[in-house]
Amino acid sequence: MSKYTCIIAEDQSTYRSQLMLYAQQQELVLMDAVGTGKALIESAMEHGPDLIITDISLPKMDGLTACKQLIKQGLDTQIIIISASSEPVHYSQGFEIGSVDYINKPITPDRFERAIQRAKYKIDEQRLIKRLRHVEENIIRVKQRYRDISINEGNILFAEKIDKRVFQLHLVENTVIETTTNLEQIKYQCSEQIFQPHRSYLINISHIQTVQPDPILPGNYEIIYMKQDKTIPLTRRNYPAFMQLCKLKKRP
Repeated sequence: MSKYTCIIAEDQSTYRSQLMLYAQQQELVLMDAVGTGKALIESAMEHGPDLIITDISLPKMDGLTACKQLIKQGLDTQIIIISASSEPVHYSQGFEIGSVDYINKPITPDRFERAIQRAKYKIDEQRLIKRLRHVEENIIRVKQRYRDISINEGNILFAEKIDKRVFQLHLVENTVIETTTNLEQIKYQCSEQIFQPHRSYLINISHIQTVQPDPILPGNYEIIYMKQDKTIPLTRRNYPAFMQLCKLKKRP
């Protein structure tokens, strides 16, 4: 289960306690709770949270200004604005800094939950982008006869076990590489985008074309590579993890 870290910035102790309780109910990992804009900057730079939940009206430096400073310093985080203000200028400023939501006080649990769900989607999206970038750059090495071959993970369509000591890597350019490096050793070098749907196969989530129910085995599925005229089994046991990865990949 993914963890989401956060910092809360609210100068009123009653609201700060309320936000801390709501954050706990949403299973956020609370790194810190502060009461000033200056303290928000210091804490965020120290902890690097996934999410900042901040009131606008903080003493010494308001929450919007503090978030702008953090963005200028390169902090990559999601922001939820909390405020008693309904002034259009504050909505506009919240939009300008890329906040995922703007909650008007008083805060209700349902409204807070909706904002947190939006933030989690954004956080998951950023994590996926980073993983995909890693895939594009990740080089794996396999053995072919008496030499090592380097392959860009992003170019792998799928890998399959042919015999006890024979395995094949199918690449996007219709190249097939035969290797003695087994599936476990290949997967160990790869990111989460290389998934094992069946004990005899590995697939690259980024290149899946079609998934359909297995016509013979109820509860199982088939992954179809039409250009390669290849069908790969997806077992009932591995289906939930497969769907979770695909769900993250498709989020807007």
